[in-house]
Amino acid sequence: MITIEEVVKLWDEEHPNMQIEAQGYGRQKGKKVREGMMFNRLNKEAVIKLSEDFDFEPWGNRTCYVFGFNYNNENVLNEIYIRFERRIIKHPNTNSLYIELKSIKEKAESKLEKFTVSRGRKNPNHLFLEMELELSSSKEFICARMKELIDLTREEICNFLTGTQEQEGEQQEEEQLEGEQQEEKQQEEEELERREQQERDRLKKILVKHEVKDEKQREMCKEIHDITKSILKELIIEGKDLGSLKAAYYTKKEIAENLLIGDTLCGFRLYYTSEMNDPSEGEVLLNFLEIKNENRAELPENIPFIACFSLEENSLNQFRLYGKEGDNEATGVSIVFGCSFFENCELYRCVYIDREERFKVSFSKEENYDKTKEEEIEKHFKKLKELCEKSKEYIKPKLLADLLIKIIYLVKDSAFEEERECRIVDLKDKKFDSIKIDKNRLYIIKENAKEIIDHIEYIYFAPLAEGMEAFEIKTGVKKCYRSLHPYRGKNLLSKPRCPLLSEQK
Repeated sequence: MITIEEVVKLWDEEHPNMQIEAQGYGRQKGKKVREGMMFNRLNKEAVIKLSEDFDFEPWGNRTCYVFGFNYNNENVLNEIYIRFERRIIKHPNTNSLYIELKSIKEKAESKLEKFTVSRGRKNPNHLFLEMELELSSSKEFICARMKELIDLTREEICNFLTGTQEQEGEQQEEEQLEGEQQEEKQQEEEELERREQQERDRLKKILVKHEVKDEKQREMCKEIHDITKSILKELIIEGKDLGSLKAAYYTKKEIAENLLIGDTLCGFRLYYTSEMNDPSEGEVLLNFLEIKNENRAELPENIPFIACFSLEENSLNQFRLYGKEGDNEATGVSIVFGCSFFENCELYRCVYIDREERFKVSFSKEENYDKTKEEEIEKHFKKLKELCEKSKEYIKPKLLADLLIKIIYLVKDSAFEEERECRIVDLKDKKFDSIKIDKNRLYIIKENAKEIIDHIEYIYFAPLAEGMEAFEIKTGVKKCYRSLHPYRGKNLLSKPRCPLLSEQK
């Protein structure tokens, strides 16, 4: 079967003035074929620049043509595609470019008949004009189709993006805007329906598992499930909030290297919630609701896997607590991710409860504190408590815990409030074949984990973490900064503070 390396070699031989571009970071730097993980499966790609005016790196900011080869779990080739793509966090001309790509396709319909124009599911600013090819395609055929795609689209796309294309009348512009708004609304509705169907399926499985047949019992279960959905809707970070978000992952320097460097790439992990740092993990909400947690005695059908982040990206206290090397405090790193890292998952704010049952929602210092959201969430939780109290006669604790499973791990004790935490919570059936084990801890790998470097804004080194310069060279992460917080009378400052942040205290 054909390989992408053979395609790259032929293309470069036939097109000396339009070569495949070298790409990648760390040990992949300078390679023309880049490897990564998409949906837990191997992906290989090669890139051709649209023109010298447009970049193709990093992953979250690129405009280019792509050869793509995807593989299944057994590393067997199962998809070949060619495409023009623009990946970008946000741009004012995205909707216009989307319509332009459709127009280009329509004008060359006979030659671009099998190509489709699409947008990213999580980020609609990502645009694609692509075609999937038969697995039996020869390297000559693949290169010929790419050349045809480039010949038919390159000039018009460049003209559009550089603003040299003639502007059409105001009426057409208004019609385009109206069409774009309708399309955006439809996409939002489709995404909402997908989530709703996912939740309906989850509720159905819970009712079947607990053999819930009584109509009164079913109705109460649905009420509780609906309140959890309302809470999740308030806590999810998306839209403009996600676009401006930077979330920090505090970890050991060794783990950061394993995530970023060549052959040691291990993938970003989400862990099952047992054996976490907080001994009250998963208990705070159940205690508030006065529910006995009987699920700890067995592995649940839907296993919660979580990854924890902080909206406080340079915290001395968190450097002291997390990422310690050999139990030495302030020796870890804080990996600060941009919003693109969270496109294929749902990210939620945490909620903190104190002894007086007051609620506090996690916001970053840079965000406007949203008291209305906090009050709405508190109202939902208190209503949930009333309903759980009324339902005790009908619903057993194990069933209640299953109904609440997606919000249980978003509620924490107020003692942890200063961590300003947000989390990915991913429920997996315990028969899910991608669950892995490391020293008796269950974990899964986040999608696109091996492309992690493309989503990093910068990395903070704790005050006593050593080897920052060597780390920067080995990993290719060019924005590494020393935390300026003094610790034990030492300050190992070797680079200026991050210019993106406000004055540190």
